[in-house]
Formats: sequence, C-alpha cells, structure tokens
Amino acid sequence: MKKITKRAFLILLLSSALFSLNAEIRMPAIFGDNMVLQQQSEAAIWGWAKANTTVRVTTSWDRKSYSAKSDGQGYWKLKVKTPAAGYTPYTITISDGKAVSLNNILIGEVWVCSGQSNMEMPMKGFGNQPIEGGPEAISTSRNPGIRCFTMKKASKSAPQDDGEGAWEVAGPETTPNFTATGYYFGRLLNQALDVPVGLIHTSWGGSRIEAWMTPSSLKSVIPDVQIPATDADIKSQNGTPTV
Repeated sequence: MKKITKRAFLILLLSSALFSLNAEIRMPAIFGDNMVLQQQSEAAIWGWAKANTTVRVTTSWDRKSYSAKSDGQGYWKLKVKTPAAGYTPYTITISDGKAVSLNNILIGEVWVCSGQSNMEMPMKGFGNQPIEGGPEAISTSRNPGIRCFTMKKASKSAPQDDGEGAWEVAGPETTPNFTATGYYFGRLLNQALDVPVGLIHTSWGGSRIEAWMTPSSLKSVIPDVQIPATDADIKSQNGTPTV
C-alpha cells in the first residue's frame, strides 16, 4: 500500500512539474480580441502564466513594456496606462517566454450593464415581447465603435476568477443578442461623444439584490442570513444570497 501511495505521489509531482514547465499564458475571458479599455486610466490586466516567473505586457499605443512576477499558482496582475479615446485598433502582447496577443483593441468608455430582465432583454426581444424599433436598429447597427461582452450566467457559492463570454463588435449578426437597454445607451454615448463604447453585460432577470451582494455586506444588514457553503446549498440560482 505504501508503495502504491508513493508511486501515485511521484506521478502527481511529475505531472505538476510538467504542467508548470509547459504552462502558457491564460487570460480571463473578459480580456480578448475586440475589447475596449477605459481611456486615460490605469487599466488593470491580469491572468495566469508559468509559476514564479516574470510576465511582460507590451501595449502598442505607446510601445511601453510592463512587468509583474507570477505567484506560485501562476497568477499575476499589473496596470497599464491608456491614452485618450480613439478608433485606432491596438494590440496588447503578454509573454512569459511565449507570447499571446490581444488584437483589435479600442480605447474609449467602458460601462457595466447589470440588473434584472429590463437590462437582460436583448435587442431581438423576448418571446412575444419585441423591442419597439428593434429590427430597424439592428439592421443599421454595424459600428466598430460599439462592442459588447455578455457574461454567461453562473451561480456559485464562492467567488470565481473567470467566466464565459467574448467581446463582439456591433453589427446585424451580433447586435440581436446585445442588451437592448445597454445598446441604446452605448449608441447614444458613441454618437454624443464620438468615442468607442464597451458594454460589459452581466444581468439576470428576476434576480434578487441579495444574490448580488457579498457575504460581508449582506451580513452587516442581515446578521442571521444563511450563506451557502457549497454549490449544493444553492436553492435558487438567481435568488440565494451571495451567489
């Protein structure tokens, strides 16, 4: 029995070492091609790389290079300075020895669109609930200056370091699935300010405010609230506190 346990341990150790050696840069879904970064700010960028190694981030708008050291799990984080808004597409390159590039990045205004069904409702409408003027707005929506990232719904008992989604450029093929409230707001900003607009859409129809709150903030007002310890304790996907 001791022999089997020792062998299993050695295999696990070797596998971990090989994974560490071969690990490549991995970025959260929110960082990807077509994204928009907030103008004239210090934008935070983070991800995973080889453990305990130097990660270099190079931004094409000023050709500056930034560096950070990944921790034992490969996590790293740094901030980059962004210029004034504009429609010039840029590239960000991230490398720990093997480079990954994020392309077609614009600098502009970034807004988070969250809430319930009045924010979740897409441009194509819900069943038997069309958006007034929606078809015309969709057919004329082609605009590289408006991008939307829709986070896939998830209900978890612990904070997550990533999610599912992708940045999409506004156009008849993509806009039908954009948040309608967010799109009209973004279109207005784009026209009024003449800058790119990025919409980060994270909403869930019928969700309760308690589901969006952190355990500490919720317990400060409702001390005896039941916080789910595991995913199995989640009784309502969009109503259980903190999920």
